[in-house]
Amino acid sequence: MIANWAKNYIGIPYKEACWGPEYYDCWGLIVLIYKNEFDIDIHKNMIMYVDKRDKVDRLLEYVSSWTNIDKPEIGDGILFLIASKLPHCGVYIGDNKMLHTIDGISSCIQRIDNHRWKSRFEGYYRYSQSNS
Repeated sequence: MIANWAKNYIGIPYKEACWGPEYYDCWGLIVLIYKNEFDIDIHKNMIMYVDKRDKVDRLLEYVSSWTNIDKPEIGDGILFLIASKLPHCGVYIGDNKMLHTIDGISSCIQRIDNHRWKSRFEGYYRYSQSNS
């Protein structure tokens, strides 16, 4: 079963280091989904970053709010590593699929185990307000 809200986020334009309202990067899309679908403001304590390298530093500071898990549930975060170091993230929406956005692709649904993402998969993560 796929999250019924996922279709509401398809086609949102990508732009690096953007958290809305018109453009979102991968992390910005997660922030939007958590706010709209779960009423959780996950970026309230995170300082905005300015580029991909700065994003790595900011996410590493923020990682204590997320717990690595083995079996994802709808809404859990997914982390990928591109070139073994640059993070990319998406939201698990069920049936081995994610909702994400990346440079050159507006937000879309893709399989986690497809040829592009399978080798870059780092893990599933669950957000915990008690850790933030």
